[in-house]
Amino acid sequence: MKRSLLSLLILASSYTNAQSVDNLNIQESSGRPVYITGYDLDNKYMTLNFKVTDSMNVCWYGSGKNIPFIIDDNSKKSSLIGVDNVTYCPERMSMNSGDTFSVKFVAPSDNAKTFSLFEGECALNYKEGCWRFENIPLNHQSEKSEYSVTKKDLFYIENNKLTKADLKDYSKGQLRLLRNHFFAKKGYAFKEGSDLDIFFKKFSWYSPKEILSTDIYENQLTEQEKNNISLLWAVEKGESVEQVSKEEKKVFNKINKLNQLISEYESFKYSEKIEKALRIADQALSDFYENSSDYYYNIYHSTFHEARKILQQRVEKTNEIIDVTNKISYDEKMKDEETRAVYARAKALFVIEEYWNSKQRKELDDIYKRFCQHSRAGCR
Repeated sequence: MKRSLLSLLILASSYTNAQSVDNLNIQESSGRPVYITGYDLDNKYMTLNFKVTDSMNVCWYGSGKNIPFIIDDNSKKSSLIGVDNVTYCPERMSMNSGDTFSVKFVAPSDNAKTFSLFEGECALNYKEGCWRFENIPLNHQSEKSEYSVTKKDLFYIENNKLTKADLKDYSKGQLRLLRNHFFAKKGYAFKEGSDLDIFFKKFSWYSPKEILSTDIYENQLTEQEKNNISLLWAVEKGESVEQVSKEEKKVFNKINKLNQLISEYESFKYSEKIEKALRIADQALSDFYENSSDYYYNIYHSTFHEARKILQQRVEKTNEIIDVTNKISYDEKMKDEETRAVYARAKALFVIEEYWNSKQRKELDDIYKRFCQHSRAGCR
């Protein structure tokens, strides 16, 4: 198969000490036969461990425009340190099912909660063939080991109106499991390999599907179930039910709005449309120099201004997304798995937007300067 590059978007809990996780088994998001099986992390470095499950060629860039880097949620960029049992590009290494390799990076910030890892321009451009691993939790083992609830516990919360007295003996980790049970029963798909995914997959009734937790909450839960969720969340946070109910509604509204804006941004394909207009404008400008024809000038003029207009629309849409994102507090964005995923998706979009905005503005400026320098009529 074709050699491809990695793009990871990883959700994380905070970490301070060295830790090792070896049971993630997260497949590359487009279905290629390679998994992240785990990681080793200390205050200086993070080593990601990979396993191949079918024949493929693999290599990693150690220099140049496609060298990988990490961006965490504090906007800190961390670089590639080295590779083990895999070659640097352009030399490709043939691997078979069961082969393993590791890649080492500078660790994210000590207080990072999420980070994204892109392998240079290939990942930023979302070109075909680029690898992606998304929403992989850090602190995986320590979080998972906190919880233990029984089928009896789950049956009780599902079939009774809860009181604070019912919940007084549960830990925060157990309350989190009980709260997410209502979403699991409706088929919410937790991140593969996460603590919630591993826990609920123990039950034969769990059948994950493509559905938002906001859709479940608004359209599929009874009033009693919503009240139970509010109480569980209140006890978990040590707040009143009234405070939590208002907070939940605010968070759901913010995340729904952010999800909608990101989907609109992605579906419009701003960068592709600008690139197309720039290519046409550039070719029309070359033809205009050769023929001095108004026909080619008009093509250049219309497509150049079309590219500039779309670029401005993209900036406005991104600013709208940034505005909504900035209104999501730290507690809100760490509320649950889906909220963290949407927030991290928005942060990754900012990195991509910054890259494209800089690149395509420069191309627009270069085309316009070239027109001004060579046109007998000057800039018109």
